[in-house]
Amino acid sequence: MREMYRTLDDGCVGIFESPTGTGKSLSIICSAMKWLRDTSSRLETERLKILPSSHEEKPIDSPKKPIPDWLVAAHKKKVQDDAQAKLVEMQKKKAKLTDRLSTLRAIVEEEKPRPVKKHKAESDSEEEWNEYLVDEYFSDDDEKPKSDIEKLKAKLYDSDEDEEFPEEEMRKIYYCSRTHTQLTQFVNEIKRTAFAHDARVVALASRQVMCTNPIVSSLKSAQRINDKCLDMQKNKEKGESECTYYNDLLLKQFSDFQLMKVQDIEELTGIGKKTHSCPYYGSRKSFPKAEIVALPYNSLLHGPTRESLGIKLKGNILIVDEAHNLIDAINNMYTVELSLFQLEMCLGQITRYRDKYNDRLKANNLRYVQQVIFIITSLIACLTKSKSTKSEIMSINSFLHVTKIDNLNFFKIEKYFKKSEIVRKLNGFVEKMTQDQVEISDEFQVEKHRPVLGILESLLLGLTNNDDDGRM
Repeated sequence: MREMYRTLDDGCVGIFESPTGTGKSLSIICSAMKWLRDTSSRLETERLKILPSSHEEKPIDSPKKPIPDWLVAAHKKKVQDDAQAKLVEMQKKKAKLTDRLSTLRAIVEEEKPRPVKKHKAESDSEEEWNEYLVDEYFSDDDEKPKSDIEKLKAKLYDSDEDEEFPEEEMRKIYYCSRTHTQLTQFVNEIKRTAFAHDARVVALASRQVMCTNPIVSSLKSAQRINDKCLDMQKNKEKGESECTYYNDLLLKQFSDFQLMKVQDIEELTGIGKKTHSCPYYGSRKSFPKAEIVALPYNSLLHGPTRESLGIKLKGNILIVDEAHNLIDAINNMYTVELSLFQLEMCLGQITRYRDKYNDRLKANNLRYVQQVIFIITSLIACLTKSKSTKSEIMSINSFLHVTKIDNLNFFKIEKYFKKSEIVRKLNGFVEKMTQDQVEISDEFQVEKHRPVLGILESLLLGLTNNDDDGRM
């Protein structure tokens, strides 16, 4: 623990090894949280001392017009006052968050069901009759009185104002593990520490794990769950059928429920079902205010996912559990596999798309679509020219030469994929054709929830790497 604290203090990289069952996770949590708490106050004090050095000895443009000392001093004072005001404002936001979470803890504690004592005169047979007793009634003119707890809840969320915490203001501990089970074990270890009563912990997971909407979560494929979730959000913008769990106020309340105490993924899912809110997006709303973020390998190592979550590692603590699995995780994450059947399906889809919009596509669009068709045709030819089932491994440059696509600029093609959103639009086109019951061939099959063109895009992105960075 001392070594880890020293490593964090020096801003170094440390590799720690300990046998299973020796309290490794507990030691990591305690040392990292201790360092985080110790440095937070010191960091705030240091910020007040930082002043722009450019104004201390500003060169004089002309001997006739020197900058007066009083003006330099006034500017320095203004900069210092602004820095102090910013720090005070941030401290107020943190204090407000702490007070709200403390109040919420008290509310939850108050609302816990208490055991009901039986009166001696009340027999079990009499209790059975209580089932038919009507509830307390209030007429249309009467308003049901709110309990003290309900009033307190309403007061907590009577404002739409939401605290914004800049990333540099809230240092974090990112704990990265391979599976959701290991993340759950880590979160449960935090509950055993002295920091459990006020540590702000956020556990991130996929929609497949955290979705509470039965319409979406009942779908078996992770990709189908993602697509359905995104479709329902688009429907909300159009005023159509939407996800009732995705609501700004509900997400804000869920965010506080999550930060109120240390809770694992299963507990967060339970809260989402109970409060009719979305744990997936609620966790992302809690993210800026968290001290500890537990997340799987993919969320950290996959660039687009990391950017979408707003994860910034600079100045923060990164703990990777079972780091010997990193190489396999990275290989699996960036490995792309395409079959001959998928390529033929993709060729049928994009050819039909080009024929449909041939007269309406601009010259540049048509040129890039033709290039994509050429790439698919070349890959199909590569797989069909040899009837041998023998496996072969080759470098990227050799593969480009064999498939005769080495004269194409894959960086420009990848940029076209991103800017034009051709994958999404082709997918929508295929779905529309199917809905309209257009007669389609076997090559033009729908694979909406795993778009083949998207897999091809991942392959083309891999072909932009250095020759030594991968094998085909």
